[in-house]
Amino acid sequence: MIYAWISVETATLSEPDEILDVAVALTSSQLEPIPGGSISLTILPCPESRVVLAEKSCDPALIRRMAVTKILNEFSAGIPLPEVERAIVDLIASKSGTHAVHPIGDGVLGTVQIITRSMPALRPILFIEHAMELAELRETASYLWGYDPAVYHTWSRPVRAMEKVTEQMAEATFIRNWIRANHKIGK
Repeated sequence: MIYAWISVETATLSEPDEILDVAVALTSSQLEPIPGGSISLTILPCPESRVVLAEKSCDPALIRRMAVTKILNEFSAGIPLPEVERAIVDLIASKSGTHAVHPIGDGVLGTVQIITRSMPALRPILFIEHAMELAELRETASYLWGYDPAVYHTWSRPVRAMEKVTEQMAEATFIRNWIRANHKIGK
């Protein structure tokens, strides 16, 4: 089994289909990163996108959101959506082999829906039925082993897709190690 940690940054929360930034990192079922198994890409907005229109009309809320993510200056070097889609498909295909791919992360159900609407070639790869929410892992660890989610502290406030993926992977690894250390499981 392969976990596909996925995150996106969208133009607005009300219009989540306009993806600005996407990150995918692949790990084994033991949460070990797969060498060369990650990708983070900024997407080149199409001329009619909300982002381009916001820049021209100076939509202050959207400009503020993009300034926080520091993505505004990267659009000119962005990659067209079809190329991003192909890069993600190629990455997953080259690294997963015959293993099932399970999307995982915080809010991954919504993320998979956004990604597969915008990049339909990912539908046969990222099955929403295989998705696992990081919140479910927290709840299961809490219920079965008394894990307290407040034990994991991070002072970072990730705003970009790969920062979010990296933070989520670190938290899942922390939970796994906490369970192993406190309950002699999986050693």
